[in-house]
Amino acid sequence: MKKITISLVSIAWIFSFLFCLFSCADSEPQNASPDFSEEEDAVYEEMLDYSRYFRDMMAMAPALREVPVSALCMLGSHDAFTDKINMDSALDTANQSFLTNADLVELLKGAYVKFAKAQADDVYVQLVSGVRYIDMRVSAIEEEFYNCHTLISDTLRNGLLLLLQFLEENSGEFFIVNIHKYYADDKDMSKLDAYMREVRYNGKNIFDYVRYDRSEKDFSTLTYNDVTENGSKSGVVLFSNASGSCESEHPVFSQFSRYTYMPGPVSIESPKVIAATVKNIPTALAKGTQYLRVCQAQTIPQSDEIWETISSLSLLDKAMEHNDFFLQSESFDEILNAFPIMEFDYTTYNETGFVDGILEKMLQKNLSLVA
Repeated sequence: MKKITISLVSIAWIFSFLFCLFSCADSEPQNASPDFSEEEDAVYEEMLDYSRYFRDMMAMAPALREVPVSALCMLGSHDAFTDKINMDSALDTANQSFLTNADLVELLKGAYVKFAKAQADDVYVQLVSGVRYIDMRVSAIEEEFYNCHTLISDTLRNGLLLLLQFLEENSGEFFIVNIHKYYADDKDMSKLDAYMREVRYNGKNIFDYVRYDRSEKDFSTLTYNDVTENGSKSGVVLFSNASGSCESEHPVFSQFSRYTYMPGPVSIESPKVIAATVKNIPTALAKGTQYLRVCQAQTIPQSDEIWETISSLSLLDKAMEHNDFFLQSESFDEILNAFPIMEFDYTTYNETGFVDGILEKMLQKNLSLVA
């Protein structure tokens, strides 16, 4: 019976992709970001500027400096490094599943692009726009590491350089990086660890911005002052769900499953996502500051929502509607109280005031922690 169910679901997915093929296979997603080179400076000039988000917040309420990082509200970016995915993107061969079949991906490339591209702007623009929680997938393919989401977006090196640029430019700021998925033949992160240490921006790698010693500081008591050296420097907190270097004795990585509570998204329909999140509130509150409580606030199609998926396959298109719906929900404040970190697709979309609105609500919630 189980085999029959899986087969029917697989057939339904194929049918839905075939339905989309004729409308999207030969064109870029409607909201795909341009591959800017000459236009890059213009894009940066027009972006939102929340680069001083934590610095300004700590100036308003200095007592927040000693509040656990796990209690601070932050805007998160789901699959933060997928902005470079386009029709020329290669298949992520390290992630082996039914949906990563090479022939299927080639046949339905346009649909795959729309479903894989979760962000329209690069991670530097996202950070300047107020994002402080970075969700990422890393794949090891031959001798290189890539940021992927079924399709390859860009090398991990280029992504790390953008993170490092923001850190160098913004003393007093910090963000969290979560390697949510790591695809490789061997889950041991020793090679990835070495790779990340080799990527440097003006002489510094990502580990140079880790200001705390995990052997001396428990995560549940880690504060803004700990991760920024009392606000004098920028900092980063690193998480991973992979084995090897993320074990408890490692001085940098915190083991994902041990310190994080992140119930997964359950539907492509916004009301269902909100309802399911509300059900998880008691569990999240019980975790307290010992855990990083992350709400996966984005939508994601489930196997029983094939027909709804057909009409809203683009993650960017769906996010433009869903993000504002989530923010305006009557349950938003209750959810934010339980899940200080909320991650979304298309985190820089502000035409409806989403970014301004959610950052203001998060600011007020953080200030209330020490009121």
